[in-house]
Amino acid sequence: KTAEEDVEQEEDPQVPQEEEQEAENTVANFDLNDLRERIEGDIITPEDGPAFVEAAVIWNGDWKIRSSPMAIVQVRCTEDVQKSILYAKENKIGIAFRCGGHSMKGLSTSVGGMVIDLGKYMRKVEVDPEKRLVKFQGGCRIKDIDAEATKYDLCTVLGAVGNAGAGGLVSGGGLGHFTRKEGLSVDNVISAEVVCARGLLHNISSDSEPDLFWAIRGGQSNFGCIVSFTMRLFDCPKQILAGMILY
Repeated sequence: KTAEEDVEQEEDPQVPQEEEQEAENTVANFDLNDLRERIEGDIITPEDGPAFVEAAVIWNGDWKIRSSPMAIVQVRCTEDVQKSILYAKENKIGIAFRCGGHSMKGLSTSVGGMVIDLGKYMRKVEVDPEKRLVKFQGGCRIKDIDAEATKYDLCTVLGAVGNAGAGGLVSGGGLGHFTRKEGLSVDNVISAEVVCARGLLHNISSDSEPDLFWAIRGGQSNFGCIVSFTMRLFDCPKQILAGMILY
């Protein structure tokens, strides 16, 4: 080969057929009406204009993080999550899960893929004051859980920012006001419900699928979409002394 032939080959690289096919698999190339018929929730796309812009906004406005999904699926129930994951798998579409959109790494959004958003509808909280447990859906904000638990003078280890998503916080470890006394958020998780990549729902705990239970407590969404957590509660102090030390 001559040097000119080498330059021409570099300027016009041959992409393997499999890579070309993989690159084409974005939501823009699929008819989402099929998914709309399967689920109860909403699907927002760029064609929806201002509604899409509002739905795509993430809390972390770092310019390095691009939030430009081609579709946002606002799921209403666990079945919606399962069907959305299966649809994405069937069509080889990249997905991201969102609760509050506070991920500093941009894990709660996507570029050209699909965002499965639990944060609009899946925010149910159930408190059992006798067993001192709280079960909450994966889209809950921290303030949702605090509001229900404190009705019974109970609380658990959650973050200090009420509008942050509890799902991302807990699955990432979770620091809170009571961490020094009660441990991390993940130390207080009793069980969870997780939808895996095959669309199956797993009820996990230290006794049921303990390996997966260990993995989701710190592994965030790498092992599936966590649709609910059950955490232990403890007595909420009547007074909390807090402050800031600057030096």
